[in-house]
Amino acid sequence: MKKIIFGVFFLIFASNLVFAYDYTQSCTKTGSCSCISGGWCSQVSQCYGSSTCSFSCPTPKTNSVLTGNNCNSGPSYNCKCEEGPIGRDICNGGTCSCSVSGTCKYTCDDDYIWDGNNCVASTTSTTSTSSTTTTSPTSTTSTSTTIPLFDYDFTPGSESSGLFTIGKPEPILIYVRNRGKIIDNYTISYSKEAQNEQLEDVSHLILVSLESNKISSVISNDVKTTQAIVTIIGPIKDGKITFHITSDATETSKDTSVDLSAGFPMTLSEFNFIGIFIIMISSVLIIFYSLHVNDSFFNCF
Repeated sequence: MKKIIFGVFFLIFASNLVFAYDYTQSCTKTGSCSCISGGWCSQVSQCYGSSTCSFSCPTPKTNSVLTGNNCNSGPSYNCKCEEGPIGRDICNGGTCSCSVSGTCKYTCDDDYIWDGNNCVASTTSTTSTSSTTTTSPTSTTSTSTTIPLFDYDFTPGSESSGLFTIGKPEPILIYVRNRGKIIDNYTISYSKEAQNEQLEDVSHLILVSLESNKISSVISNDVKTTQAIVTIIGPIKDGKITFHITSDATETSKDTSVDLSAGFPMTLSEFNFIGIFIIMISSVLIIFYSLHVNDSFFNCF
């Protein structure tokens, strides 16, 4: 069953695996939205006007292409439905703005590599060795060997559904693309951070379990994966898990991260033991309060 669940999750994000990215840029918002002035209303949503809110991705840097995005955009309404002159509510304008979140993902062209700021050409260097014989006449032989400077390079990545509910385990897919020319193995570790509404450190509310801390035998230009199971056991405002991917060959480490936020379950299917426990406690308190109110009422007579 565990393998089936992982296989389904892998297929969901298959397109992202093909296009492992080198760098990201923030999505930009486009379009506009408005609120209605005039007309009867019984709820604020009836005063929402037209919306053309959308998003776009910045132009790729030199020697790179756009390979994907997880952008989301939409209107943020603050319209007004207020009491009119004859006792009925009417739409009375208000404000509306477009919002956008997410990032655009880019990959360097073939034979180019990301150096932290730009896509630069993969260069090579040449070394010479010489040997001298002792026989007469003396002869010198020169041998040239080309050594690629980027035999070992890789791009890490991570993907999640983006939906986290308190008490419900959620998978995060972790992958590595070997952009070098030689087979390599990678070791995975992680760090986590989180704050609540009072800006207190609540990173202990994030539980992380790695399926494996190794991704092994990744050949050139191939992608391999593992996954982490994340469970959030309490409300957090802002959280993040950073996965540290380290090449076994060079001990070079690169990071990939997933942003987290979580609330209480909203539907019955989202409840597990924690949710059921909360319902039981709430039910006991309601029954106790009801009995107390009834006793007080009859004592009045």
